[in-house]
Amino acid sequence: MARHLGFPKSGVFRIVRTLEGKGFLLRDENSKEYALGSCIIELTGTVFGERKRLCKRAAPYLRYINKQCGFLASLRALERDEIVILDRVEGTHPLKVVYPVGTHQPCNHGAPGKLLLAYNYSDDEIRDLLRVGKIKKLTERTKIEFKELQIELRKIRRLGYAESDGESIRGTVGLAAPVWLPTGRAGAALCITAPESLCPLRKLKALVPMLKQAAARLSRDLGYREKVRAI
Repeated sequence: MARHLGFPKSGVFRIVRTLEGKGFLLRDENSKEYALGSCIIELTGTVFGERKRLCKRAAPYLRYINKQCGFLASLRALERDEIVILDRVEGTHPLKVVYPVGTHQPCNHGAPGKLLLAYNYSDDEIRDLLRVGKIKKLTERTKIEFKELQIELRKIRRLGYAESDGESIRGTVGLAAPVWLPTGRAGAALCITAPESLCPLRKLKALVPMLKQAAARLSRDLGYREKVRAI
């Protein structure tokens, strides 16, 4: 970058660190390489890099899920201990939940937040997130006590999906299933979100088999092969 721009390396390094801190760049801890961060998605509504491939693969499944239920179908991932909406197909009913692509949410936001916490964080890391306030009390139903949250995350790992009943926004319900990457990591969540007045959670849960099947097929499309997963 310094060579291309004709800038000193020290100056480029400071710029890159600033952009990383603001969320415009994302550093891979393994390769030490940088990719465009989610703030670019929020500004442009366009996904780049590896996540572009993920979104391209997920798009038919989002349309399928939306067609089956008529509610918001979305693809969400973790970045910097936050949930980011990578893509979505909005609900068809006039009363609907709307989240623009690039929207950032707390890491425990509803079903997708709990699901990605369950598969990507250890108990000690959950405690750290609680300590620094990244796990937030969003409604009176949000679980933020460690023991209660621990039980919930274990249940999610056992069942293979997450549910939310007014835990992120009052009057909304949701489901989420994991999308597995070839590395064996739950890299994203396929989600359904609906107004509770149109579809209470007990009714929405009838869609769990369809959602889990769609997520499993997307995972295979991405190159994932079933194996023992470390939690």
